[in-house]
Amino acid sequence: MGAYNVLHTKVTCPNCTSGYTGRIQFKVGEVWQYDYQIGDVLKVTPGDTALLGVDVMVYGISENPVCPACDFSNGEEYDILIKDLTIVECKLMVDPSLYLSVNQGCYYFLPVGPKTQPGQLNEAPGSKF
Repeated sequence: MGAYNVLHTKVTCPNCTSGYTGRIQFKVGEVWQYDYQIGDVLKVTPGDTALLGVDVMVYGISENPVCPACDFSNGEEYDILIKDLTIVECKLMVDPSLYLSVNQGCYYFLPVGPKTQPGQLNEAPGSKF
């Protein structure tokens, strides 16, 4: 995968409902193994304005997809929602085909219009955990 960043986020096992900290690798913004949490602002290369003021969905892959409590495999692929450079949420990926034809499979821009709504696993501010 080369250089990547890591999102540290709470993952809830759908099998036993235990929560644990997941490490989700992703490639967007300035990529240099930076560590992030929900609510953090993404670092970008100076002068790079492509992500300013837009909503983007980022492909994430889990480093630890197996629940430590019950050994259930929770899935490896995640959608990471970033709004105007702020990491807003991370949830299990619904449709990996959305990443196949754009930006080397790392992210895609969300349509302009009504703001996307936070999902189930994580959101900022005031995470549900």
